[in-house]
Amino acid sequence: MRGLNGTKWSCSLRRHIRLYGLLCSVVPVLLFVLCGCSNEHGGDEIGLERSVKADVAVVTRQRVPDQQFFPGRVKSKVSIVLGARMPGYVRDIPHEIGDFVKKGQLLVGLDDTDIRSGIAALEQSYKAVSRQQSSLRARFQYVSATYRRIKILHDKGSATQDEFDRVTSEKSALESQIAALDAQARQVKAQLDKVRNQLHYVSIKAPADGRLVRKMVDRGAFVMPGMPLVQFDCSGDGAWFAADVDESLISKVSPGMKVSIFVPSVMRTVKATITQTAPESDPVSHTFSILCDISSSGLNSGLYGRVCITTNYAEKLLVPCSALVDRGGITGVYVVDAKRKVHWRVIKLGHVWEKTPYGYTPLLFNPLHDHIGHCFAEILTGMSTGEQVVVSDLNRVQEGCRLE
Repeated sequence: MRGLNGTKWSCSLRRHIRLYGLLCSVVPVLLFVLCGCSNEHGGDEIGLERSVKADVAVVTRQRVPDQQFFPGRVKSKVSIVLGARMPGYVRDIPHEIGDFVKKGQLLVGLDDTDIRSGIAALEQSYKAVSRQQSSLRARFQYVSATYRRIKILHDKGSATQDEFDRVTSEKSALESQIAALDAQARQVKAQLDKVRNQLHYVSIKAPADGRLVRKMVDRGAFVMPGMPLVQFDCSGDGAWFAADVDESLISKVSPGMKVSIFVPSVMRTVKATITQTAPESDPVSHTFSILCDISSSGLNSGLYGRVCITTNYAEKLLVPCSALVDRGGITGVYVVDAKRKVHWRVIKLGHVWEKTPYGYTPLLFNPLHDHIGHCFAEILTGMSTGEQVVVSDLNRVQEGCRLE
């Protein structure tokens, strides 16, 4: 009986296990079928969709300026390269690049030891010649007085011809010696003045108020005459923005044209006027140079920028900058379909404009980092005319949600 009961109990347990496994496999299938039937009868997806309230805008084509951008740099209107006028070792460069220097302040100092030694030697020579001149002049005065007395006596017959000839010869010799010493003194004085003047050459000073923009030598270097030492930009004379423009625009760009200049390092856009244009292009680079007056901009020399030149107008597909979203360096928008559902889409942008009462004005900064109202960006790829994009509450919008 025990064996029989044990066998029956084991068979019953196996039947219950098989029934439990069958239920576990059938229940998920039933749930899936029920969900599918619910969706087929117009039911919404359960727990996968939420509604968001946000504003939308329609992507349209607008007439905007056809612009071209060219790189360039800010430079001072008066930029001077100061060079050495005599050989020597660089003793001192008291200022660093970018320092503001007032007129007359030292920029580069050369070693003047040899010059000062030469000056001391010439001063001693000049003093020695001066002492000799004083001694000869005193003797000459004595001989001249003697000559006058002998001549009077000679004329009266009281002095011999030999005495008169001797004093006359001595007087002439002293005159010749004095003349030679005077010439030697003048020569030493000229050399002394020349060497003293070299002291001005060992101290290169600022010719005007300005800024040190470049150093070509370091302390301790030996320089030769004509070697460039520093570059100095004079302030107060204004600044240019210099750029090279493609030669295809040489007939369309002329002095007086208004342009926009963007300097990314300071995130500034400057309105300027083209002042000068080269009459012909460079045969190597196929560009011609232009100068824009930006004297009132306050930009430092050397800053990199881009000049925007408008030569025509064109139809561009524009999207509001408020619709742009940056995801790890990838730019995209949330597009709204016919069922008011939102989808993320990657797009490629072109130039950026700000809408004003006078039309579209170019903006040369990144609209994702510097928001300005009425800002529109050109869509190069990713969208077409008439599509709608979300322009508000972007932090609440996500893929697959529905707009109220």
